[in-house]
Amino acid sequence: MFKTARFDPRACRFFSTALIYSILASGASATSIDNSAGIIPNTLAPALAEELMQHGGSSDPIPVVIVLDSYPDLDRFSRIEHAAPSKSGRSARLEQLLVEHFERSSAGVAALLRAELGRGERFEPRPYWIFNGFIADLSPAAIRRVADYPAVALVRHADPIAPPRVAPAQRPPANAQASEWNIDMINAPDAWARGYRGQGVVIGGMDTGVRLEHPDLSSRYLGGDHAWLDPFAEHETPFDADGHGTHTMGTIVGGDASGKDIGVAPDAKWIAARMWSDIGYSSLDITQDLFQWFIDPDGDPETDDAPRAVSNSWGFDFDGCLIDFRRDVLAWRAAGILPVFASGNSGPGTGSSESPGNYPETFSVGATDSGDRIAGFSGRGPSDCDQEWIKPDIAAPGVSVRSSVGSGWQSWSGTSMATPHVTGAAALLLSVDPSLTVDELEELMKIS
Repeated sequence: MFKTARFDPRACRFFSTALIYSILASGASATSIDNSAGIIPNTLAPALAEELMQHGGSSDPIPVVIVLDSYPDLDRFSRIEHAAPSKSGRSARLEQLLVEHFERSSAGVAALLRAELGRGERFEPRPYWIFNGFIADLSPAAIRRVADYPAVALVRHADPIAPPRVAPAQRPPANAQASEWNIDMINAPDAWARGYRGQGVVIGGMDTGVRLEHPDLSSRYLGGDHAWLDPFAEHETPFDADGHGTHTMGTIVGGDASGKDIGVAPDAKWIAARMWSDIGYSSLDITQDLFQWFIDPDGDPETDDAPRAVSNSWGFDFDGCLIDFRRDVLAWRAAGILPVFASGNSGPGTGSSESPGNYPETFSVGATDSGDRIAGFSGRGPSDCDQEWIKPDIAAPGVSVRSSVGSGWQSWSGTSMATPHVTGAAALLLSVDPSLTVDELEELMKIS
């Protein structure tokens, strides 16, 4: 079995080169086209084609995503796993499937990219088994040659990813109860009274980071060597330069250090990956690293250490359907990870939900206020990825939600604030029945 290494940004070029050489040595051939993951068949994305025309004879590199034309049948994988008597090792088996498929299908493209390096390209491509492709900085001429290769399904620009934003908060409603109003509204205390507080469940946060020292969060950190990923190598332990990720994590697992309960599943444990640097920078390749990491945080496929749900209060602040992470989300689902995503703050217009929250495969969350009314900013459906798909899938409190920020607490608004309620609710359900599948979790929350 191919064994991945723990992600280390200092070793990324070595990892890329070593894997490409191993692919070339295997002599494997590319597989046939499988468009089941929704990849657009146009090889060169229109926006990139236009950019290439504007570049003229320039040789300046352009960051691009290269998506190969095949992908494993993850629906079949999930059916087999669902019927298996033991759920242990599911993420390991998925990783093996994806890695082996990548090794078989990418040999020709890897050889082509290696040839481009020989032509004078300055940057080595980075391989990704989670979506079966590469991310590379290539000259316009190299991009055209790659786009013409038969095994390539799509080449598009690797867009930067902006930090999440929140809507202005109003004064939170008065609440004499032991919990914040939003926690009471979703009836979390009722689950606690029955003994279900998220115990035994590990959830993940993919956000700006988490402030480990916060009194509502420090004791709930899973800890160890593989519960935190900073791809920028700026902080060895959980850190948050923005506060956004600390706020969302507080709503998932926070306690009552403020005098009121702020978290939905206070006995769950958290791990986290930091998506933005101290200066607010992120990129598509960094985000792909994080998606892969959550499937196998310790880099050892023989261990079961993937979280059961990952909270994602971020998205592309663009209209339409941007499919960059659709295969990643499919992989999470196949691994048994519930992909919870914000629907975005671009409402109230029709079709205003944002990617990845408008993918059919994500569990998308809209925002409500203390009167259980849909917030005006909350992104609406139908999904631009599939006009027949209703989005968001569910709504939760997202207006003037008080949670952990810095060393204290603040009230913020946004679908970012609504999303962690659903992640926490999933943890409560899993503490009732750890065998629940991703599909079962979604259905239970939709009918509750």
